[in-house]
Amino acid sequence: MAGFMYYFPGLSRDQLQSAPELMQERGVDRALRDLYADWKPTHNVILIEPPKGPDGGRGTWVYALPPSGDVPRSTGYNADTQQWVDCGGYWLGIDVELRPTPEELQKPDVIHGYRYVLGDGLEWECPVVRERLLHHHLPSSYGYDHQAKDWVQQIDSDYLGLWERTAGWVDLLFNGDDYSDVQLMEDCCDLLSLNYRVHRDEITLLGLLTSKTSSDIFQAAVDGPWWKACLEDPQKKSELVALFAGVSSFNGDEGNMTDTTPVGPITSSSD
Repeated sequence: MAGFMYYFPGLSRDQLQSAPELMQERGVDRALRDLYADWKPTHNVILIEPPKGPDGGRGTWVYALPPSGDVPRSTGYNADTQQWVDCGGYWLGIDVELRPTPEELQKPDVIHGYRYVLGDGLEWECPVVRERLLHHHLPSSYGYDHQAKDWVQQIDSDYLGLWERTAGWVDLLFNGDDYSDVQLMEDCCDLLSLNYRVHRDEITLLGLLTSKTSSDIFQAAVDGPWWKACLEDPQKKSELVALFAGVSSFNGDEGNMTDTTPVGPITSSSD
């Protein structure tokens, strides 16, 4: 097994050794975000200047070491065993016989959710962003709020936008409101990048998104299977209404389930 290979035309090994932000400027951002915060060449990432890159020129080959520590068969460019795609500011490659797997691409901190088989035929952990609408497992910080007289949890700024975007997704799940395919694909990429070193280009190269898998990822983000199970059982639906009374606009009608509760005082999830 092996992970993705990145090639950056015109950039030297010394440049990337000390300035990983150059990779971000070339377009590799969310996929390797966890590495940028803990950039340790030779320990968690390999940097090599091969004699020739997939563009026929010179640059630097970058490989993020997976949890297993496995490295590709060729530490550089090999047209016979690799497939490369020009992504604009960089090239993205895989070993055609040892394609990246979820295990090789998994980030150290995983947000648990639902495991679904995606377009590559393998199981991926699709994260729950809004567990039962009110709770989350996104990276957060804590501080004491004297006005509220309570400890307050605040989602980290890098993830706050995703939390806010999911606020109306339960409505979309049940009402079938218009939602552009483009936005759905972008959201799915952001969601998978929470748990894995992937984003648009990596997901495209692996063929992960289909009409079914994108729906599965979207539903998992708002705990969709749990909602559907509750709404199909009259007894559970009554308990659901009681659970959300006073803290959400949910009123027993699946057509009105938009969360109105801001991130704030610490609470614990409830069954």
